[in-house]
Amino acid sequence: MRLKNHITHILLLVALALPATGLYGQDNGLRVLSGTVTDETGAPLSGALVRTANGKNEIVTGRDGSYTIRIADRSSHLVVSFPGYGDRIVEAEPLKAVSVRLEPDITGADMVIDMGYTRQNRNSITGAVASVRGEQLEKYPVANLSQTFVGNFTGLTSMEVFSELSSASVWNIIRGNSTINGRDPVVVIDGVICPNTNFDYITPQEIESISILKDASTTALYGIQGANGIISIRTKRGHAGPTRVGVYFSQSLQQMTRRPKFINSARYAELRNEAGYNDGRGAYSQFTQQQVENYRSGADRQLYPDNDYYGMFMRDFANMQQAGVNVTGGRRES
Repeated sequence: MRLKNHITHILLLVALALPATGLYGQDNGLRVLSGTVTDETGAPLSGALVRTANGKNEIVTGRDGSYTIRIADRSSHLVVSFPGYGDRIVEAEPLKAVSVRLEPDITGADMVIDMGYTRQNRNSITGAVASVRGEQLEKYPVANLSQTFVGNFTGLTSMEVFSELSSASVWNIIRGNSTINGRDPVVVIDGVICPNTNFDYITPQEIESISILKDASTTALYGIQGANGIISIRTKRGHAGPTRVGVYFSQSLQQMTRRPKFINSARYAELRNEAGYNDGRGAYSQFTQQQVENYRSGADRQLYPDNDYYGMFMRDFANMQQAGVNVTGGRRES
């Protein structure tokens, strides 16, 4: 009988403790909020970042612009951001759907600029910086990353010196031939200096933003290494939310903008003889008159060929295809 009374008392204490535990959870600020994010026209924004004011909880909106965020850091407000739009701060009201409408940020004041080692708002930067988001670079169907820089950064001179279908060599010059050690700017990827040109193999789909630091005030943090300017690349980050699979495919055609003009073998022989004559070696110092006639007649192309190797091996158009898959998602344990 006494054992039965003890069990009854224990169960009663547990029952009384359960409501207290629920109130304790509410006091800790643990709550779940849902809503949608739309643009100025009311269309849903997929990929918008919804985070708490304290920055410990975040979620990315789905394809229909909806989100469900778990708040466990006592934040009373949510911050909603999307590239090209101004940030919006809304009150995290419990038991109410929090729908947010974002407006385009024409001035770019809310845009965060990656400076390599640090990040700052655009309106707080006084130095010369040019920045472009990765979405802008995705529009260019080119072989490597450096080719997308052309025309996107003020103060950056890009010159393509070598090109193949799958690769290209591009000179990027920010401050000219300023040092005896070369003119290549320093490339910083996620705060780490890249020692070579392997950054060209990063696809624009992996990039969040690229910043060009051009003057002394913005490159002072790098010391003498920043003499030729800084190219700062920030890759995309994973955010808590459902798994998102993105597939991209592009197909493009490459064509020469200028095809060099060639002369035939007979004319080449005549010009070589003319050069020898100007040097005082005689009229037929390089090729005899009979050889020139054989090149011109084309009777024996085995001994006197007239080949246009450029036309034989170079096509008028070259087809280039690119394909890839990006998988993002994850969760944050509180």
